[in-house]
Amino acid sequence: MTGSMEETVKKIFRDRRAKVLTLQEIYRIFAQSYALSDHQLENHPKYPQPNYYHEIRSIIAKLVNEGYLEHGVERGTYQLKSSRD
Repeated sequence: MTGSMEETVKKIFRDRRAKVLTLQEIYRIFAQSYALSDHQLENHPKYPQPNYYHEIRSIIAKLVNEGYLEHGVERGTYQLKSSRD
């Protein structure tokens, strides 16, 4: 998919409107939907995870703060905000 990372994350949730997604599901779907760079796929120097994981968490935090997403019941889960059309 072309477009911004944020738009890709929004599309992931729009396509699964009623579903609560875990971070692991979001990472997996994102990697299948977005052309990640070599740098994004490399492990972070301090943490044993790809760089794009941090970018995704940052985008999710922004979308939660903006009211687009909300936390699910379980830790590390997210969904579209209930009041969205």
